[in-house]
Amino acid sequence: MVAAVRKWTAVIMRCPQEFDVGRRVTPTTAAPVGVQVSRSLRHVFAGRSAGTLHSRADPLIRYIAWADRQTVAAFPFSEESLYAFACECEGKCAPSFLKSLMSGISFCFHILGAGSAQEAMNSKRLVGVAKACYLTKRKRFQRPPLTTEMVLRLERLVVSSSGDKVDRFIAGFFLLSVYMRGRYSDTQNMCNIFEDRPSPDPTGLGGYLQADVARTKTAYTTERKTQLLPMVAPRHGLSDEDWFTAWSQVRKDLKVPIGEGKPVLPAILTTGHWAGHPPSASATCLSWCARFGIDSYDQRVLGFHTVYSRDAVSSSVRVLEGVLSRIRKLEFAPDNTRSGYFPTADGADAGYDVEGSGSEASLDEEEDEADCEQLELALDSVADDWAEEIPKKPLRAEQLVRNRASRMLHVIADESGNVLTCGRACTRNYERVAAVPSFLYPVCGRCFAAVQREPEGSPNAASSQPPGGD
Repeated sequence: MVAAVRKWTAVIMRCPQEFDVGRRVTPTTAAPVGVQVSRSLRHVFAGRSAGTLHSRADPLIRYIAWADRQTVAAFPFSEESLYAFACECEGKCAPSFLKSLMSGISFCFHILGAGSAQEAMNSKRLVGVAKACYLTKRKRFQRPPLTTEMVLRLERLVVSSSGDKVDRFIAGFFLLSVYMRGRYSDTQNMCNIFEDRPSPDPTGLGGYLQADVARTKTAYTTERKTQLLPMVAPRHGLSDEDWFTAWSQVRKDLKVPIGEGKPVLPAILTTGHWAGHPPSASATCLSWCARFGIDSYDQRVLGFHTVYSRDAVSSSVRVLEGVLSRIRKLEFAPDNTRSGYFPTADGADAGYDVEGSGSEASLDEEEDEADCEQLELALDSVADDWAEEIPKKPLRAEQLVRNRASRMLHVIADESGNVLTCGRACTRNYERVAAVPSFLYPVCGRCFAAVQREPEGSPNAASSQPPGGD
């Protein structure tokens, strides 16, 4: 959040009187305008997602950098200048960039009170070039749900006494996501996970799993952000194994920290690299239910997680129990093509397949396509010097690498260049930087805890030449 506020402070300080926050502050000897704007923004943005704030500010920072090169004023907003910038970006930027720019302009008008933004918002040619650029975006595809065999193997792994405990714990985490129909972030933010068993319980697998989610993607209002969202799942999965009891014991054996604010699957327990596009756990049970043909109301209740009452979702969870029971009895085969969902004696198959419905898409964030390098150059020219982490040792450009995907900055541990200070291997997924960025964000907290950027003019200060340059 601090980095997002710094970005927006840099944007507003270009023309404070254009924005409502800037018009409401007065310079004093005790608190300069920039400090007052920054403090006010922390309150204006209270409760908003830091990711959203970054995505709204980043296109505007690139626009400001372009305006500086063209020696034109970025603010007040000029439809003519914005259209010229959009035409120059068309065909060169990510397909979603101009759409993000329009969202940033709208954000300035509705949230920050920039009156001049209204003309740009209503400009048909500006909206049109953004739409034309966005239509070149590659088609969206959904992650496939897990197959029944995959889920069965996860359950068997969790209850296997010979399996590695860390692997068993991770497998149980994803089973929680499957049966709770939760996103990865939902499962990470679960607390108060417990089982509700009936008495008597002849099978030993009756009852439900229950948990509270502290933070969820569907919490839009202030009231919902301060409520715990209950999630419920049947205890009896696809196998006749008590995987949850085994997982709870492994969790205890590994001494995983438990409590609100602590992730269910801490990063320290990951032992390998996950695939770039893993299957969707949250969509698995929803896909099975859609293929089974349950009522659309029950599908919405099971998938959207917007009902803040365990009792209100009980009937829909019982419908899910029925679907799982039919799978266990081999009366329903969701992995088959449509004609083979309900096996018959002759096992006919039409020979075509369909995609099950899911709650998430693998390309569900347009910011994934951001022109990161252009943004980083614009940040260095527009924003003030700032570091996300306060380092403790000198830092040089030849020590820095940036993750090609996440754009996170890391520090090389030694001269070999094979290991990062945080312990990760320096692979082809990382690239060298030409100079120490003035706006150090995002950075690896472990790496930067041991380094410090040297002041300008010092003998060992970062060179502006690429590593190895003359």
